[in-house]
Amino acid sequence: MFGVTKITLLITCGIFLSSCSTIGKKSPDQLVFDASINKDNKAVIEAIQSGAYTKPEIEAIAQKAMDQRLCSLAYDVTSNYQLDPNLKSKYQTLFQCLLLDKQYDAALSMLKQGANPEFIKEARYERNDALEEATAWGAIDVVDELLRLGMKPTSKAFYLGVSGHYHSSYETAVKFVDMFKPFMSSFDLDYVFVNKPLLYEVTTERKFNVEQRRNLAKMLLDNGADPNKGINKTEYGSARNVDYIETPYMAVKGIPELTSLFLAYGANPEYEQMRDQAKFLANLKPGDQSQLGLVVEIKNNLVLLQQKDGQRWIPITEIKP
Repeated sequence: MFGVTKITLLITCGIFLSSCSTIGKKSPDQLVFDASINKDNKAVIEAIQSGAYTKPEIEAIAQKAMDQRLCSLAYDVTSNYQLDPNLKSKYQTLFQCLLLDKQYDAALSMLKQGANPEFIKEARYERNDALEEATAWGAIDVVDELLRLGMKPTSKAFYLGVSGHYHSSYETAVKFVDMFKPFMSSFDLDYVFVNKPLLYEVTTERKFNVEQRRNLAKMLLDNGADPNKGINKTEYGSARNVDYIETPYMAVKGIPELTSLFLAYGANPEYEQMRDQAKFLANLKPGDQSQLGLVVEIKNNLVLLQQKDGQRWIPITEIKP
């Protein structure tokens, strides 16, 4: 009797083998939710490897991971099961998600699997360009692949690569100069990012030593960067605030290796006089003496001066120390 029962159970499980293998099977939703809580991609892959999930269910798992911005999980499922490399959510492609998360090896892998490098652009979001993003953080292999795929670098990408604003590596900056040489004529070398023109940023970048800053600055000047393109600064005085421009030459005064370079390429030292004038005007008050006469009264942006031949109003910007 015992033997008959045992045989019957084996036969039953054999007939319903597919049912036996799905005992305890989680839905794609639950599988992805658990992975997000436990930070465990391996459990998802092992569950799929058990054979309990169909191809449409595996695709659903990848999509749900993508929708929840679980980039690495979506990548693991997509790569392991040869799913569409152009997997995307409403706001991001899988490649975009990986690149923005700085998962550069995975992002490169997606490109080699055939992913479209174009980002889904969000108007309110600045990080909308794959080449700019990869260049900013020094992901050289990704940049190389994007260029191979035909993407053209923008002036912003060139700025981010050469300035080291984010990646902070001189060697990487030099590498990007070499990689972007074919596009040099298309760049605005006076491009401004976070209120600083590229030449000014390179010149004042403390992460680079003086020789490195000089090398990068000379490269930009050789290609047409404006040595007098500076940043807007304000002199805050007791009477008023006065704006002026600080050029790269002014910013590195006291470093002869750099100031001599800028003078050789046409830097105008008279901008320093404008800074001195700004300091003077910011504190100008009645009773002060200027080159043009005694200050009698100040009204808005006009100054009443006492001169030898009488009094007259002149614009405050014409007053010299």
